[in-house]
Amino acid sequence: MPEIAKYFITYDKEKIVAFNLCLIKNNLFIDKFIGFDKELAHKYHLYFTTFCHNMDWCMKNGIRTYQPGTTDYYPKMRLGAKLIPLYIYAKSFNPLFNVLVRIFAKWIEPKNIDATLREIEELKERKHLKRKLLQH
Repeated sequence: MPEIAKYFITYDKEKIVAFNLCLIKNNLFIDKFIGFDKELAHKYHLYFTTFCHNMDWCMKNGIRTYQPGTTDYYPKMRLGAKLIPLYIYAKSFNPLFNVLVRIFAKWIEPKNIDATLREIEELKERKHLKRKLLQH
């Protein structure tokens, strides 16, 4: 998929220290997978460095929309990304199973399973309450 898949590889001399697999279609750049040499990731600020490299590539190639992957929320938010809820719709051929899923769906929401998403949700609620208090 030469027109769609793009690999970015970051080197330190001869050694690969980071890689990115990105998907590009029309005006959309999806930063799908990223990997680091964990011994060097903090030393070279590889998350930030690869992000800047990807943004630079997008600007040079006229790509207007950058979509980071679906994990590692805090660094992405610090770099200006907004979290967009992901909705998954499914229906089983078994009607009884569908009823059970509807009953238990509220307990298997991502924010109830992922501690980081829960923290982000709590921070948003605190900011909202703080704004409300300041308005009164």
